[in-house]
Amino acid sequence: MAQENAGAHALPYLVVDAHYEKVRYMGRVRSTAVFWVVGVTEEGYREHLGVWLGGSESSDTWGRVFHDLVQRGLTGVQYVVSDEHAGLCYAIRRYFPEAAHQRCQVHYLRNAFGYTNSEEMQQATKTGLQDVWAAPNRTEAEARLNRLIETLRPQHKRLATWLEESAAETLAFFELPEEHRKRLRTTNGMEHDHMQVRRRTRVIRIFPNDESLLRLTTALAVERNEQWCEKKYVVFAMPKAQSDAS
Repeated sequence: MAQENAGAHALPYLVVDAHYEKVRYMGRVRSTAVFWVVGVTEEGYREHLGVWLGGSESSDTWGRVFHDLVQRGLTGVQYVVSDEHAGLCYAIRRYFPEAAHQRCQVHYLRNAFGYTNSEEMQQATKTGLQDVWAAPNRTEAEARLNRLIETLRPQHKRLATWLEESAAETLAFFELPEEHRKRLRTTNGMEHDHMQVRRRTRVIRIFPNDESLLRLTTALAVERNEQWCEKKYVVFAMPKAQSDAS
């Protein structure tokens, strides 16, 4: 089930996430996923592309979301940022095989804390990863990451091994223009919308049906699109030929 908010056009960047709400269905209360996809246009503006509902974040449900967008004419996707959910990652690879995929650094840091056993170690891990992500380029980031892993390995082998296997997934943002990186290395921008939904759903607690949930989330998406029209999110460099002509 989906509500469309955007027409067909090229969108270089996508930010993808989901959250869950409780909905009554045939006398039972079930957890329902709300799927969000925000695109950044070639002019640098953000927009919600629609709202979709599903039972869970499987490759099939995310696949239906992306299939819907492609059928509506979505093209030009170069970069996607999301969390690491397996079904979502599979669907991204299937529908946008040429796009760079950035694992949200905030989600990644939370996952990393699961491999630590003290607040002190959490802070050390956070500081180390932030140093990696603050590197001026990917080559330097990889060098810093390797040093971090080797520093951790003697006493924190499990964490070091996990970083070695997965941290490269957080470095795709180095493919972006430097001025775009800070905004597009996490899904944090979407968290504001999730908070707005939860603020309203605290009163409702349980939606009577899918349609009521879809109406509320769609209204929020439309409201945000109207706000986003007023200011560019990122600025794309003008093509050289056009710049010379002006």
